[in-house]
Amino acid sequence: DDYPVAYCSWANLSLENEIKYLNDVTSLVAEDWTSGDRKWFIDWIAPFGDNGALYKYMRKKFPDELFRAIRVDPKTHVGKVSEFHGGKIDKQLANKIFKQYHHELITEVKRKSDFNFSLTG
Repeated sequence: DDYPVAYCSWANLSLENEIKYLNDVTSLVAEDWTSGDRKWFIDWIAPFGDNGALYKYMRKKFPDELFRAIRVDPKTHVGKVSEFHGGKIDKQLANKIFKQYHHELITEVKRKSDFNFSLTG
């Protein structure tokens, strides 16, 4: 019917801007969105129940890519980082790369002192 049913935006963040984003999700400026190769879903909107269709579309659009997103529990309002990968990437390889991202993030965060989030599993 030529009406949008879902919307997704993503950013390619540097490690520095990833940390900035995790500390304050409103902190990104235009240059930050293309500052690196660490992909993040920023907006994921499917107000008419088309979440599954959007998920399948994004896995097909980015078959060999890894993404992360902040997902907020509607009951507790607590956010957590979730990981997603394209439909063609090997799951073991994806897990290995996600572990490397996590290690780099934790290492860098430990050097900082001005954070509003906790690093719990």
